[in-house]
Amino acid sequence: DVAGSTLTVAGASVVGGTITVDAGTVDANGTFTAAGGNVTFTGDGDLLLSGVVASLGTLTGSTHGTVTYDGAGAQNIPAGADPQTYVNLIVGGAADQTKTLLGDVIVSGAFTTDASVTTAMGTKNLTVAGGTDINGIVTISTGTLDANGAFDAAGTGDATCGIITFTDAGNLELSGAVTSLGVLTAVDHGTVTYDGAGAQSIVSDVYVNLIAGGAADQKKTLLGVVIFSGDFTTDASVTTAMGPKNLTVAGATDINGTVTIAAGTLDANGAFDATGGNVTFTAGGNLELEGAVTSLGTLTHTLGTVTYNKGAGDQDIFADTYFELIVDNAGTKELTGAVIVNEDLTIETGVTLDVTAGDHPINIKRHFENKGAFTSEDGTITFDGDDDQGFTPGASTYYNIIFATTGAATKKLIINDGPLNANPLVMTNDLTVTTGTFDLGTYDSAFSIAGDLLISNGAKWAKGGLVTFNGGLTGQTFTDSNIPPVANLGDITVD
Repeated sequence: DVAGSTLTVAGASVVGGTITVDAGTVDANGTFTAAGGNVTFTGDGDLLLSGVVASLGTLTGSTHGTVTYDGAGAQNIPAGADPQTYVNLIVGGAADQTKTLLGDVIVSGAFTTDASVTTAMGTKNLTVAGGTDINGIVTISTGTLDANGAFDAAGTGDATCGIITFTDAGNLELSGAVTSLGVLTAVDHGTVTYDGAGAQSIVSDVYVNLIAGGAADQKKTLLGVVIFSGDFTTDASVTTAMGPKNLTVAGATDINGTVTIAAGTLDANGAFDATGGNVTFTAGGNLELEGAVTSLGTLTHTLGTVTYNKGAGDQDIFADTYFELIVDNAGTKELTGAVIVNEDLTIETGVTLDVTAGDHPINIKRHFENKGAFTSEDGTITFDGDDDQGFTPGASTYYNIIFATTGAATKKLIINDGPLNANPLVMTNDLTVTTGTFDLGTYDSAFSIAGDLLISNGAKWAKGGLVTFNGGLTGQTFTDSNIPPVANLGDITVD
């Protein structure tokens, strides 16, 4: 019974019976084996192990006792019953030495690594119920470090803080409050999971793969800019709150829960799938999509901007209702179904938006600015907002256009054909003005049409530049259902 005293052994320690430690210390500097024996903590005592450890025997102490591996050289942490269970475990000793797990380890209390000492987990699992304090280095191959308490790797390590290094597809699972991940290193493997039963903060860092998991209806909040060189996944019913912070994903994004975006940007450069999930804008944030989109889940329609920005090659635009929609970067963006834009639609320079052979319709509630190219096929664009709307047609042609304001009868669709009227609105089929005023006059814009022009009763026309009817031999109809006076189209030519 060591009780509160210190027992120091320079040579070998062979425990065949029972050593009881209360508040004292057993300092074993040589080889240590307790095969068939017992090491029992009855208080907050210590077992210091500096040599080769063959077995800890039956190690007991439900809430107290600390085992420290503090050898000056490399040491193995034995498998024991595999898993070997400790209350508190310290990996210490001389700098630049490695302590290697030979089996799975469970720590019911706290796990601590000293500065510049490496804990090599390899394929083994290390589960910590209490706090994890990494001041040195932890390397993980395919094993899992499951930290269920507070986690802090902001120690001294070899680079002014602790280091966590993935050498293969291992896992770091974080259930408690995270102060720092230290230096998190891996080029193309390793997954960090925030899986607490309550709310958690996600620290700013560069991850390979990250999972926002844990109990349903809990929130994981970004504390800063987060970058993933691999994949980002959210579990069902878990909310990832980005706020004003940016989140960049090089690999796949799989949203099974909810992502909320205030003024930040979720930049998804790989495949994107929010089937069963939610993308919720709470302010003017951004969702940038460079890869293939399977689903946008339930997408907020009253705030936020979605940008399709794949570089070379075609990109499909998912059929949905957007608030602001931008097609950017390069290549052709192709509609896969009907699209509704509750605010603005913008085609940036060098990009083509194609409604495809499906002739998919587009409804726009505010402005449409075409700085690139638009391929209309036989599709219809409907302007049906409740306020004045603007249309910059660019150097493209349009098949069918309908203006049907849902606001007051005085609301306008204002055509802007660019500086010096360089890009007049060119239509290859019909224009229908159902309600509101079709306005060519604000910018003195020109207009040509190869199909029919219909102005419904109550709708208005504000004349501008030259109107050309160029349907040729196909014949055209101009119908104004207003009771006289009817619309004054201004100057016209028939070609």
